[in-house]
Amino acid sequence: MYTTDELKAVWERREADPLLLLVVVGKVYDVSSGRTFYGSEGAGYEGFASGSDNSRAFLTADFEHNATDDLDNLTHAEHLGVAHWAQFYEDHAKYTYAGVHRGRFFDYRGRTTPARRAFERNVAVAKAERAAHVAFSKRDTWQGPSAAPVLPQGTPSGSGWLWVTGHSQRLHPVTAGGARAPF
Repeated sequence: MYTTDELKAVWERREADPLLLLVVVGKVYDVSSGRTFYGSEGAGYEGFASGSDNSRAFLTADFEHNATDDLDNLTHAEHLGVAHWAQFYEDHAKYTYAGVHRGRFFDYRGRTTPARRAFERNVAVAKAERAAHVAFSKRDTWQGPSAAPVLPQGTPSGSGWLWVTGHSQRLHPVTAGGARAPF
């Protein structure tokens, strides 16, 4: 388990110590083998290994405005985008899992926090919405309740589904502002 102070100390020693650590949604990865990308200011991705959990910046690479671990007001699709990067590091052949960051997503005992569980729920909803969208985009008409998508238990009403009527009835995921989701 790493504290924020420990992560910042690793970043500050980056010129003398080969260790580089990156945090995404509270999980810490050793990205030392990617030193050319993460190891120095101006390298391009140094903000990801700078000693903080900058999960939100995985969506934009904007470290001036999005260098934070606060994912509270993201859409389901945006949660899925962050989850993509978390899975990238989890599956990477050269980057290795190093532990968890004590902070927003993991507590002092290394247990998941409500924020981490909310992230995981949002990712599950986004995956279900995307799967339902794909299934329904292959159909011309809605064929009754048996064709309705199965969303994860606890999906709140108004969670991003819109029935569009006209020549046929189809289910479309929508963003919080009412626009169709960009899947």
